[in-house]
Amino acid sequence: MIRLVRGGDGRVHVDARGREAGRGAYACPTEACLGKALGAGRLAHALRGASQPPPEGAAVILEAWRRR
Repeated sequence: MIRLVRGGDGRVHVDARGREAGRGAYACPTEACLGKALGAGRLAHALRGASQPPPEGAAVILEAWRRR
């Protein structure tokens, strides 16, 4: 599972180690699933607050997550 975390500035990023502080949201490691998680206010709902999704697309995030 990929853990997404909202920082203090409201920006969401991937928690590669799975240990960062703060509320996290999880998505399965497929492009379709991650794409749904990044779209249309789903992160704000899961993270219980205004969130700005990462500027990278789902494919870029998955590739970086796989290389960790």
